[in-house]
Amino acid sequence: MMDSSAQLVAVVRGRDGTELSDRVVQWTVDRNEIAFVSDHGVVTGLSPGRATVTATVEGVTDQVTVTVRRGRETVANRTTGVVIEPVKPRLRVGETFQVRALVNGAERPAVWRSADSNIAAISSTGLITGVSQSVTTITATIGSTVSRASLVIVDPKPVAIVAPLAPPPAPPTAPISETTPAAGTTFLLDQSSYTIEIGDSIRLHAFIRQGWERTERGATWSSSDSSVVAVGSQSGWARGVSLGSAVVTAVAEDRRSVAAPVKVSPRGTANGVLKLRVGPGKGDITVDNVHHGLYSRFDVPLTPYVKHVITIARTGYVTVDTTITLRSGQERIIAITLKRAQP
Repeated sequence: MMDSSAQLVAVVRGRDGTELSDRVVQWTVDRNEIAFVSDHGVVTGLSPGRATVTATVEGVTDQVTVTVRRGRETVANRTTGVVIEPVKPRLRVGETFQVRALVNGAERPAVWRSADSNIAAISSTGLITGVSQSVTTITATIGSTVSRASLVIVDPKPVAIVAPLAPPPAPPTAPISETTPAAGTTFLLDQSSYTIEIGDSIRLHAFIRQGWERTERGATWSSSDSSVVAVGSQSGWARGVSLGSAVVTAVAEDRRSVAAPVKVSPRGTANGVLKLRVGPGKGDITVDNVHHGLYSRFDVPLTPYVKHVITIARTGYVTVDTTITLRSGQERIIAITLKRAQP
């Protein structure tokens, strides 16, 4: 019902059916004017209608439809003589919002109280400050009359984009999506742009490169529009929520950042394209048991949603075996560094 909350629970199980209680669940809702869902899965009804709540764990998603109805009015929940205006104020973390208390249409001084000042703090004059993302309530008291509690919705703080939408083209043999190198290293993503089919998820990767060596590093991830592309701040898993484009930014511990556009497209059946970049020198490439020969740069179309086996060999070097699954129309660049075998 409107103005009421319920706890959603996502149960994560491994392939053997064992419950995995240590997994982090990311909660999103497609219509935030109908319902609000907190980081902990508490959903609150805001206005009549239906909304879809999605739980995402490491790229695996499940959804539930939430229906919000108007509650039946009783003597106990009718509005008292004190009215808070506007009803259900909404603001972002760090923002302020002024509310006022009215009696018979006239503004009156009131004693203000927030049910949880860690979510929304309110001053003696009725100025609300968004503290953290969630929902709480405020009340106004005038004399012995207390207003009906009003919901306050606090949304996340907007994400500041600190890198250009599209980085300048890189040389053919150089990695892409780079920031300016520092101390001989470069902070980069595995692709210059991404395409996700709506409802699908992909894992984004950030690397530190020095010469031919690339080491995956942790980063803090953010999306310029989480209603289009939602991304786990620590995991790097990105999910296509609705059709459109957004910019995903990764920030390293040393504050270097790199960004790439992410497009969410309709589901399709077109082949994906795998672009292999091998070095130093050439590698003997086999894809799904089909031998293709020696290449340092090799592009091959792949059937979408199928796991493909890639083998790269070279005399005197360690053989590299890997698998990849592409979505329809996805283009993926993989750089392989061959290492000399131990004598």
